[in-house]
Amino acid sequence: MPTFDFVKKIDFNESFRVRSIIDTFDLSDDSFKQIFKGDIPIENMNWNIGVIVGKSGIGKSSIAKQLWPDNYITHYHYDNNKSVIDNMPVDKSISEITECFTKIGFGTVYSWVKKYDILSEGEKMRVDIARAILSDNDLIVFDEYTSVVDREVAKMASFVSQKYIRKNNKKFIFISCHDDILEWLEPDWVYSTDTFEFKNTRNCLRRSKIQIDIYSTSKRDIWKMFKKYHYMNLQLNNSAQCFVAFLNDNICAFYCYIHFPHASSKLFKRGHRLSVLPDYQGLGIGTLLSNYVAEEVTKSGYRFITNISSKGLIKSRLNDSNWRVTNINRKRVSNNKDNKIQNKDNTSIKRKTVSFEYRRKSDN
Repeated sequence: MPTFDFVKKIDFNESFRVRSIIDTFDLSDDSFKQIFKGDIPIENMNWNIGVIVGKSGIGKSSIAKQLWPDNYITHYHYDNNKSVIDNMPVDKSISEITECFTKIGFGTVYSWVKKYDILSEGEKMRVDIARAILSDNDLIVFDEYTSVVDREVAKMASFVSQKYIRKNNKKFIFISCHDDILEWLEPDWVYSTDTFEFKNTRNCLRRSKIQIDIYSTSKRDIWKMFKKYHYMNLQLNNSAQCFVAFLNDNICAFYCYIHFPHASSKLFKRGHRLSVLPDYQGLGIGTLLSNYVAEEVTKSGYRFITNISSKGLIKSRLNDSNWRVTNINRKRVSNNKDNKIQNKDNTSIKRKTVSFEYRRKSDN
């Protein structure tokens, strides 16, 4: 059983002012000591996510470093002469790394080749989590978790991270002064340094179901907000019918559709440009938005098709009875003399593209 029993002495520099304060308020030596004593009974538990939570300055980090000194991290060091993807463990394949990036919500492809220093704070946090998951360590004790990011971002990142941690059967202990992330992390246990109490929270802390608000919009310029997060980064078709999604009054996703000139029918519409802002990736918002649009279009008597290259969205579609596969295609590529991959239409390279057609819920 992880047990701690130690005293931490608070050091200070002796000076006239310091001595005056000590004498004036009759501060004893005990005033400069913190006593930590307790246990975290997890040795017989089947768990993946644990949290040590409490106010700042009352011993969370001290306890973690005392119990798990070899597993404790606050951040990783990155070589800023290399891109983010090249800073990942060398024994991991590109496929393993990009799957991890996507699953934890770091799904903006062009950010994978950036240097760590120029990422947003939310992206840095997700990259740190990805690196921890991809490491060979079965236990990671992650301090200062979500301390420098917006609280909404912290919740979103917590939810997608815990899902992938569990999938890979890792053990993570998150240390935080914020308890608003607990229902998003869905921890198996929580230790509070405010009360020095341990709680088995397995299957007890669960977030409410994500609900988004969706609106059609004629403001085509809104695509500029999402354009750089789409792997194709191209202009909208002039005839595109556009929709946006909001989560907690914050805009988070974009989707549109266009008319598809099918040889045998004029009743085809095709999904076009699905993009989710980085802080909201991995939550299934893209699926909710595109399914809503497809349902509305088919209600009007049209058939709705879409071509998808995103591995995550392809998997979601394959598991969704409202979609059926109509075609699978892998784009061909060639290498020039400089060994650079070329593609004449500047679209997906070495990507499997799957075509789907939506079937109305009432038709299933």
